[in-house]
Amino acid sequence: MSIVGAKGQIVIDKPLRDCLGVGPGWRAEQSVENGRLIVEFVPPVHQNSLAGCLEAFVRPGTQPVTEEEIDRIVERSVLEESRNGE
Repeated sequence: MSIVGAKGQIVIDKPLRDCLGVGPGWRAEQSVENGRLIVEFVPPVHQNSLAGCLEAFVRPGTQPVTEEEIDRIVERSVLEESRNGE
């Protein structure tokens, strides 16, 4: 059981976090259904994913990425993934 803090925060018990695999940096998407709070956890984007690899190139104010740059980034990501056995 948790007590709601002054800022509306609660602590998710460690056994529940462990069961769900939730860790630091995860997003908690919240909604209300039938008077109950529903929390869905979304893991952070890691650098091995295509989104993670391209993140620096899609920020506002950055130059457009060329097809060649995308090909190199994807190739590097695939190589890292194969080395990590994912």
